[in-house]
Amino acid sequence: SEAAMPADVVRMGSTVTLQDPEGSSQTVTLVYPAEADIAEKRISVLTPLGTALIGARSGRTVSWRSRDSRVLWATIDAVEQARRMP
Repeated sequence: SEAAMPADVVRMGSTVTLQDPEGSSQTVTLVYPAEADIAEKRISVLTPLGTALIGARSGRTVSWRSRDSRVLWATIDAVEQARRMP
């Protein structure tokens, strides 16, 4: 069940703060493809970054391939879970 999952594990709806090797950080939210919107920093779980993030924990370094086939990596600084709607 979802309740058994640690709070720092990335799942659908998680907001993830990433720090790249240069030290700049970005915050993205993991969503289903229909909800993806790069301008809103909502990343589809089916993108290479989304796939790398799902199931990873805070403090872990993840890597993925960019569209131009470079290998990118970043460290997960923080994971915040979506607020449950009443």
